[in-house]
Amino acid sequence: MLLRPPSQAFRAVLLVGAFLSGCASYARFPSAAPNSPTLTAAVYRPDATTPRPAVVLLHPCGGIDPFVNDWARWLTNEGYVALVLDSFTPRGVTNVCGTGRGPTMLDADADAFGALRYLRSLPFVDGERVGVIGFSFGGGAALLASRAGYQWLRTPEKGFRAAVAFYPPCELAGTDTTTPLLMLLAGADDWTPPSLCITIGKILERERTPVRWMVYPSAPHGFDQPGPPRTYLGHYMAYDASATADAQRQVRQFLAEFLR
Repeated sequence: MLLRPPSQAFRAVLLVGAFLSGCASYARFPSAAPNSPTLTAAVYRPDATTPRPAVVLLHPCGGIDPFVNDWARWLTNEGYVALVLDSFTPRGVTNVCGTGRGPTMLDADADAFGALRYLRSLPFVDGERVGVIGFSFGGGAALLASRAGYQWLRTPEKGFRAAVAFYPPCELAGTDTTTPLLMLLAGADDWTPPSLCITIGKILERERTPVRWMVYPSAPHGFDQPGPPRTYLGHYMAYDASATADAQRQVRQFLAEFLR
């Protein structure tokens, strides 16, 4: 089957990202799921002479918003290779929020493992130290990626070494989680409430699974996404600078422990 190349608009976004950061490049690779299209991604690379740990970034249901690339640049400054994965453009989709259409979070989970396999092929990446971070829709995919039943790469290949889920749909959290997991939850979230994540987290904690969670009591959904307060599909979203700053501290500490 012939695969269409990414659109000129998508290439332009990547070129702008490369200009602003000085370290982004364009990548294509297959998903881990069969019969999936060739995926596209931007890869941000820090200045380093030795292989570096890496992180796959999974976007929300509205696609790659600028804040996702902001996180990629932040991770690069922290010394990580950061891959911003686009699960939508290769499938001819721009937004799945509230549509009930695919790709699903399970598809995004498989895409993440395709990105993991790709990163392991790069000489400047330490393939034994790769994590995944997801936001909302992508956070749900990150939860799946942390669970034993949803890991697409089997032996002899290992899965992700760490997973971080920002305000995810908590029905995708599970007690079969085997990957060290950090959940960053919005206490005032009326879209993906955090209560079930906390319940699952306490079960995992009792079972001595490496799991942590942080609840920001007054933060709404999308608290790390800059911009004015807004209502989207009936859900309130607003930037919270304090919650975002603490989330950066939590991510820094968590990745340092499990990827360094």
